[in-house]
Amino acid sequence: MAVPSAAEQLRAAASCPVCLELFRDPVSLRCGHNFCRGCVERCGPSPGAAAAAAAGPLCCPQCRDAAPGGSSLRPSRELGHIAGIARELLPGLLRAAPPGPPGPGSVCGRHREPLRLFCREERALLCPECARGHPGPGQREQHRVVPAEEAAREARGEGQRLAREFQELRRSLEEQQRLLLAQLGDLEAAAGRARAQAVGK
Repeated sequence: MAVPSAAEQLRAAASCPVCLELFRDPVSLRCGHNFCRGCVERCGPSPGAAAAAAAGPLCCPQCRDAAPGGSSLRPSRELGHIAGIARELLPGLLRAAPPGPPGPGSVCGRHREPLRLFCREERALLCPECARGHPGPGQREQHRVVPAEEAAREARGEGQRLAREFQELRRSLEEQQRLLLAQLGDLEAAAGRARAQAVGK
């Protein structure tokens, strides 16, 4: 039982928080967070333009701290070494681990990889392999792909915000209904009095 835990810990320690893959050319930012060089450059001021990112400041995808771009990215050789070791060890460790029950639809049908990423434009879950070729040849628009956990957190937050707004709207409508019913009751009472006076004459 300790093997899967150790394998998952190794994978987490050697994985980039942006692409969720084992580090490729890892770099360290001024804030201390580590990413693949390509991932952090894509998170720069103009996504997809590595040259522009090299010239301008980069924003840390994890803490949003502004960091000088390009040449100030420090290569993290130790992390690259750990990722290399993880590449060699993980396949054997994961094969030795008993497979956990996958949730419905949690594995890519084409690559048999976990669906760990989310495309904001298509509102679809992707595996890391699908995300590499996303949005596909011939499509020029840039798609924003984020970790599925982040998208789920945002969706939960948005759902809670909408639920609060709905509750406030409902309270407001119930209050308006109460006032209108009270006014209607007053009008009916006044009409009844007027009828009684007319009959009395």
